[in-house]
Order: sequence, then C-alpha cells, then structure tokens
Amino acid sequence: MSELKEYLKILCDSDYPKFIDKYLETKELQRLKGIDQFCGCFYTNLHNVKYWYSRYDHSLATALMTYHFTKDKIQTLSALFHDLGTPCFSHCVDFMLGDSVNQESSERNVLDILRNSEDICACLKQDGILIDWLNTSKYGVVENKFPRLCVDRLDGILTTGLIWTDYLDISDIEKIYKNMTVLRNEDNNYEIGFKNIDSALVFFDAMLNYSYVLQRNEDKYTLSFIADTLRNLCKKGYVKVEDLYNLSEEDVIKLIVKHDGKRWNQFITSKKLMRSIYPIDDCFVVSIESKNRHVIPLVRYQNTIVRLDEISLIVKQLLEEFKNYKDTEYCYIKKIKKSI
Repeated sequence: MSELKEYLKILCDSDYPKFIDKYLETKELQRLKGIDQFCGCFYTNLHNVKYWYSRYDHSLATALMTYHFTKDKIQTLSALFHDLGTPCFSHCVDFMLGDSVNQESSERNVLDILRNSEDICACLKQDGILIDWLNTSKYGVVENKFPRLCVDRLDGILTTGLIWTDYLDISDIEKIYKNMTVLRNEDNNYEIGFKNIDSALVFFDAMLNYSYVLQRNEDKYTLSFIADTLRNLCKKGYVKVEDLYNLSEEDVIKLIVKHDGKRWNQFITSKKLMRSIYPIDDCFVVSIESKNRHVIPLVRYQNTIVRLDEISLIVKQLLEEFKNYKDTEYCYIKKIKKSI
C-alpha cells in the first residue's frame, strides 16, 4: 500500500463515507487533480516534496476527517467542496494579486460554483441537500480562524510533515489522529482538539515545523517567482487570469516553457537560495511578508478544555519565538534575472 493510501485509510478509520463518491467524479472535483497542494513547491529542487499531492487529495482528506469527527453528511460535503474556487498554483495567484499576507484574494465563491454545476446540483438534489447548507463558515470543524484548528489546517500540517519536510511518518500521524476529538472552545463552538496534553504536544511540535517552513525564504521565493511568471504570461496575453481557474498546472507550465522556458528551467533546477540583508541588482530578488500560519490547539486537561499555551510555559515561549522569527530581508537565485 502506498504511503498516501495508508494516510487516507487512517483518516477514514474503516468508516468510509461512500456517499461522496459520486461527487468525486464531477468535473469540478476532478479539476483539482491538476493543482499542487503545496502551491508549486512540488516543481522545484528548492524543496523536497516526495510525491504529488493535489488539491483533490486534500479535499478528499478533509472530507474523510470531517466524517470521522462528525458523522455529518452536510459538513462532510462542505469540506469536500471547500477548495473548488482555487486557481491553479493556488496561493501563488494571491501573491500575483498582491495579497501575500492574507492570501484570500484568489479564491472564487464556492457556493456560486456549486450553483453553476449541473452535475453537483443533481447529486445534491438526489441527497436532499440545499446548496446554502454547505457554507463552510458555519462549521468550526471544517473551517476556523487562526490560530484555531480545523480539518483544512490539520491536513495541511500533517501532509507537510509527511510528504514535504519528512518531519512525520505514518505511525506519528496515526498516534496524533487517534488522540483527537471534537471539543467546545471558549466561544462554546465546536472545534477539533486533543484528548490529552501528551498528544497535543506531539502535534504542536509538528505544527511548529510546518509554520517555520511557510515563513522561510524558500517558500516565499517559490510563490513569488511563480506569481511573477504568471503575471508576465497574463501581461503578454499568453494566458488570462480567468484561465487559471480552468487550466491545469501542467497546461500552464507548457505555456511557461514555450514563452519563458530558460528562466523556468533555471528555477526548477536550482537547489540553493541565496540570502542577503541588502537588495541585489540584476537578479529576481524577493523581499515580502507572507501569511503567518500557526495553531494553538485545544486540549482536555484536568476536567477542563484549554488552549495548549495556557498550560505549557514551553509552548508559550516557542510561540513567541516563532512570532518574532524573520528570515533575511532579501533572497534570490544568482542565475535568475529580473523578468522582462
């Protein structure tokens, strides 16, 4: 069994929600198979992403998690659909639109996509479900504001550790997942958290690794370079912004290779990123702030439910260190010139 299949099996916990299968076959879900979950990091040697993990895989994973925690059909479908408005190269398009900090500008309205899909509408009618019920903001297990935990964030943390950074293995994930449950947070809303402090600390360690990876210059450079490349394609009329919501990344890369192949090849083959405290002339240099992603999980502790930083001084200190972390002001790859 492949590692990915093992991962999905853990999430499903021998109780697979078969009702999602007909939705997985719709063109809207199938489109997500052509989008890298890690925002283009799969394509370059600056990162070590072991294998392809798509937005489709991520959507399936979050649906399995949601069903595991809630056994609720509507919440499970909300999770399955939550990334339907994602363009190819995902948050790279936010960077292209000048939104590197919030990373919310590129995503299209999911409910509008559902309303315009004949196949999904037919499936929902068969299941007796109204589209307005599928608003993810209603369900804290599916979607929650930082630094709260939800299945979208949970899958991001676990798969980054498993597939990208090699920080977690399957047995680590199984231990973390089996010690999770649905709790009531400080606002008396549902949120996934941990049954005990030991499992919460193991997860926190993996979460911190994930958070640092997304604040390092390798990630910022990757998203910025792809954003710059997409911007140039659009500027020169080789592709339209609207096309990024219909084409696969493979389709767009073919256009990049055709019109900017040398620069793209330099990017994907480069293994080392240079850092500087000063701007560098005649190179494509990145100096940008990006979204701070971290989680402070809920945990059941001595008959109460608290945030982990409330009962662990070490966790509190580590969070402060992370919040104050900043990579060098500038980063670049020597051979990659400014775009024309």
